Amino acid sequence: MGFWQNVDKEIQYLGTVNRKTLSFATGIPVQTINRAIQRDSRVYLDDALKVAAALNRPVEYFLNIYEPANQTESKTFEKNPLQLYSKHKKLISDCEFLSESDIKVVNQVAHTLAEKTDGYTK
Repeated sequence: MGFWQNVDKEIQYLGTVNRKTLSFATGIPVQTINRAIQRDSRVYLDDALKVAAALNRPVEYFLNIYEPANQTESKTFEKNPLQLYSKHKKLISDCEFLSESDIKVVNQVAHTLAEKTDGYTK
C-alpha cells in the first residue's frame, strides 16, 4: 500500500476529516488528492509533509516505515496501526453494535486466544 492509499485509510479511520477538508488544510487541490488516491501515485515531498502535518502524523507513518515512539506501543502495534485497522475493520464495526458487557467478553476471548499463539507478548 502506497502513501496515498494510507492517507485514504487514515481519513476513513479518523472519520472527522475528508478529502475536501484535507485539501483545504494542505492547499493541495481536492482533484489532485482524488486522483492521487485513485492511482496511488507517487507523492511529492512537499505534499507528503503537508498531508502528514495536516493529519498530525509523521511522514513515515504513511510510507509504511512507521516506527513506534516507545516499546509499549511497539509491542502493541508491530505493524502500522493503519494496516491493523484495515485488516480488522469488519470486527471493529461489528463491535460498535455490542453492549459494553458484550465488548468485555469479546476482549477476553481475543486475549485468551492471543495468549495461545506463538509470539504473543503482553
